[in-house]
Amino acid sequence: MAILALSAACGGGGGSSSATPSATATAAGSPAAAELSADLGTLRDVMHNTIANAQAGNVQGTRSAVGGAEKPMEAIVKAVRAKDPTLADKIEALELDYEVQIDSANPDLTVIALDAQKVLDLLGQVATTLSITAGTPASSAELTTDLATLRTVMNSTIAKADAGDVQGTRDAAGSGDTAIEAIIKAVRAKDANLADQITTLERDYEGQADSDSPDLTVISQDAQQVLHLLPQVAITLNISY
Repeated sequence: MAILALSAACGGGGGSSSATPSATATAAGSPAAAELSADLGTLRDVMHNTIANAQAGNVQGTRSAVGGAEKPMEAIVKAVRAKDPTLADKIEALELDYEVQIDSANPDLTVIALDAQKVLDLLGQVATTLSITAGTPASSAELTTDLATLRTVMNSTIAKADAGDVQGTRDAAGSGDTAIEAIIKAVRAKDANLADQITTLERDYEGQADSDSPDLTVISQDAQQVLHLLPQVAITLNISY
């Protein structure tokens, strides 16, 4: 991925217009701190998902996870390069390394997981360099709603799977994507092992749901295991179950 240094050219008819357009161009060319915080939070989540998929031996899942890093990675590297080129080079080198693996016919998932972990290790330095935080944490009320949604989704998924309804199972499982990602993100900040357990189950039942001949028994079992973990999630996040 090439990181381009963009320069704003200011045109205009009057001689007194140079100062104002220059300031405007600078503001327009610099992402707001809130945008960079969101990018950093997204990048962190993508790297965690990449590691989980790679460690589980899920090649397609790893490729899909890494694909979500492209835009936030570009924004973060561009912003960092303006303040710390050495740090930007480190991140970009890791990105190029795991992209080579992803694009190969037989990617080395161990290398990808290690690269993703090294990117994670640098994100604290990125936040300091850019004077930002890694996204805005969800409120307790939002997480309580997400947990309730996830419980309903998992029960619905189990019911559809146990009834042999393939499309219904796919639809039910898919309706929980937003809720489970929010829960995993919040849990990971407090209990990485618990977040990894939920992520592994999610990737497992998603892999089945996306296959041509899904094993509904596996999906039902995965959904049941997610349900079993939700009380622990509520305790970890100090929210109602």
